[in-house]
Amino acid sequence: MARSQSNFTLFLFLGILAVLGIGGIAKCARQSSLGPFKAVAKDLAGSAKLPEAAYLDYPADAPPLAGPILIVDLGKRPRPDVATLALPESLRPKKDSPRNLGSVVFLSREYVVTGSYGDGTKARTERVRLWVQALPDRTLLAATSLDGAAPPFSKRSGDSGDGRPVEAKAIVAWLTALGRP
Repeated sequence: MARSQSNFTLFLFLGILAVLGIGGIAKCARQSSLGPFKAVAKDLAGSAKLPEAAYLDYPADAPPLAGPILIVDLGKRPRPDVATLALPESLRPKKDSPRNLGSVVFLSREYVVTGSYGDGTKARTERVRLWVQALPDRTLLAATSLDGAAPPFSKRSGDSGDGRPVEAKAIVAWLTALGRP
């Protein structure tokens, strides 16, 4: 009995390790496929400035949103965002020509406090500010903010009070809803 329980524990541990390993490998694969765009993202981010308006409609007289599009996360270290990989094939940049871009989408993430819990933990929602610039002239085409899921109504001790982050598909949906890709 003790031996079969020991085998079960070993198989359970190996199964959990395999699941975590596959997730880690998938994350590494996504990041490595964005590798050719790291230098480009850093160059573009050097002159990125948040627009004054939090929301800007795509101007009717603006040129069509041109692809390929690189989505750049302006976090602590600017880098290509994995949402780039969720773009339709026709808008996704090509690894063999990373500087051949028609537009850049900058994103800035922040957390907005929406309340607090009984233990004093803040309830927070992720907010992503997005703005699109045409290249090479950097004309501002559109800007918006997207909010992630609301934080949980209640939480257990030790749990985070954060809602789910903004998903890549929401970013891509906003871009494609601009109506001109």
